Amino acid sequence: MKNKTQEKLSIFLISIFILISCSPDTNEKHYVQTFNDFPITTNLFHEKITTDSILYSVGGLLLLDSVLISVDFKADTFFQVFKLPSFTHIGGYITKGPGPDEEIIMDPFIGRISNNEFMYKGLSSIKFIKYNNTNNFEITTRINLPDNLVEVWAPIKLGDTIISNKAFSLTEKEYIGYNIENKKQFDFGSNYPFINKKIDPNLKAIVFAKANAVKPDGTAFACVYDKFPILRIYTNSGELKKEIRFNNGQSFPYALIDKNPSEYSLKEVMQDYRFIKSSNDYIYASYVGKNANELPDGLHYFSNEIHVWNWDGEPIKRIILDENIFAFEVDSHDNYIIATSLLNINTFYKFNLK
Repeated sequence: MKNKTQEKLSIFLISIFILISCSPDTNEKHYVQTFNDFPITTNLFHEKITTDSILYSVGGLLLLDSVLISVDFKADTFFQVFKLPSFTHIGGYITKGPGPDEEIIMDPFIGRISNNEFMYKGLSSIKFIKYNNTNNFEITTRINLPDNLVEVWAPIKLGDTIISNKAFSLTEKEYIGYNIENKKQFDFGSNYPFINKKIDPNLKAIVFAKANAVKPDGTAFACVYDKFPILRIYTNSGELKKEIRFNNGQSFPYALIDKNPSEYSLKEVMQDYRFIKSSNDYIYASYVGKNANELPDGLHYFSNEIHVWNWDGEPIKRIILDENIFAFEVDSHDNYIIATSLLNINTFYKFNLK
């Protein structure tokens, strides 16, 4: 029963990613750019990498300089670590449970901090973990979150500040900031995108989901939205540099703001972007581009399409994969994509970009 409950909580974190928010702001001093298609479409074919019997339901991936780390919903340990470039399994870390060195639940959106350090959010804290050459993890920082920030998810680190989405609470800006040193909280970023529809302020945090990625050099970050084909690019100080919208012809998802939406109307809501990754040159986001009525029954998290922009917001290319994937990651030099599917256990898919 405990394992099922933990799995449901983990899946809930991903499901929240299907829901978070936007609202009008006519005073934003930025240019919204719209485009109809990518200039290039590239088809990629996978190399299948079979692992030991350790990967059951991978919800997140992260590449450090010498290892690949996966976050698993169903395994006894949250992290599985693989040596690069061989993808040899090194070990599992952070067991599931209520103990002092365990985690009950984990946000699958883990983020890179440096060449050998990353961050993750557990139930009520954010931890920084360093991987060393002796194949061990060391917790270098533990941030115990105040009660009103326990709900934050998909956090990123910018300097001495944690920036995060909030799952439910009302905020003026689309992010909440938390200074690691002085513990101060503050709204961060821009107002929500202009949608030209009246949205209850209390629904802002449950209408549009977004995922975030930091540029590796720390100078900027980007986000993409689950129910709108929108990419936003920010400076590391929270200034909105550009908003780019892909004209896919979708209708407004009224079912997300109606009080009593029908099952049919909910299934008509377009699924747009899922995960976002970055290198110093490009931004990558997995794209669905279908509603639930157009997708197979069951989990609707799958995609075989990745959109690529540069950090000036210019559309670069559309990538079509020969496998449907869930989680993915891109190496820092844009050499390859590594991906997983919830339908295939003990498997990575590698797609060469060059």
